[in-house]
Amino acid sequence: MGWSIHCVKNTVRIDMEIAEDLLAIADKANRDGLWFSTGDIITSPSGGKLYFNPDDMEGMDYVCYKEVQDVLMKHKVMGDICFISEEGDNAGRKWGYRFYCDGTMIKLKAVVLWEPA
Repeated sequence: MGWSIHCVKNTVRIDMEIAEDLLAIADKANRDGLWFSTGDIITSPSGGKLYFNPDDMEGMDYVCYKEVQDVLMKHKVMGDICFISEEGDNAGRKWGYRFYCDGTMIKLKAVVLWEPA
């Protein structure tokens, strides 16, 4: 059974230098199709957030690759990137990554809390 995920939170800001480093590791890591240009990585050439193409469906979480994490930590990005799957064989799964300005990262998991409206 297929599945698709959604990026529900993305506060990691990058610049063109980071986008270029990410594009370079896509070739080195032999991750064909991950990105074809810096425009596939950054939301705005003048500085923006990491871009996650919703058409990539289950492949959207490229942050799971160690090479990508290493580049983001090297540049000491800061913020959260979080995903959720609401359909398919991994329905209900929620995960993410938190990057700190000291060059570290931790993995996140989500818990849903229902409260009275």
